[in-house]
Parts: sequence; C-alpha cells; structure tokens
Amino acid sequence: MEKDDNIRFLCLEHSNQRHKEWQQNNKDTVIEVGNYAKMAFKSAQGIEHMWVKITNCMTKNSYIGILYNDPIRATHLKHGEEILFEREMIEEIL
Repeated sequence: MEKDDNIRFLCLEHSNQRHKEWQQNNKDTVIEVGNYAKMAFKSAQGIEHMWVKITNCMTKNSYIGILYNDPIRATHLKHGEEILFEREMIEEIL
C-alpha cells in the first residue's frame, strides 16, 4: 500500500499542463529499460498518476512496463500488472 505522503492529487488543468510541458521539453530524452515512467490512468473515479517500471522497449515510441504503484482510484489496475504504453502517454521519467 502506498504511504500517505506519497499520494498527491492535481487538478486536471495542472496535470495536463505538466504533461504537455514534459512532452515538449523531452523530445530527445532516451527512454531505457529500468527507467520509471509516470502516466495518467483514467477510471470512473477520475484520473490517477502512477509510475510504471519499463521492462521492454518495443520500438522508439512503444514500451511495456510493470505498474509500480498501488492504485487508489484506478481500481481496475493492480500493482505489478503489465502495462503497454506509448511515449506520448509519459508525463515524467526517472
């Protein structure tokens, strides 16, 4: 379970702004296996931002990873679940 101090909520406007800024400022960022990618996951309860540990780079813009958080709102997902995603979904990389 996530620690309370690790859970943050952003309004949709600021969330979208941060995502757009990251995409614009990181077009040349190399994304590799072992990186963590933060993404937004939609659910009936709203949008939840979580980290995915990248396990496979399928193409320059397509990846597979493992969900690294315990979902609070996106309860259709589970910690450790495999996630297929595109570069355009990434909000931040660690």
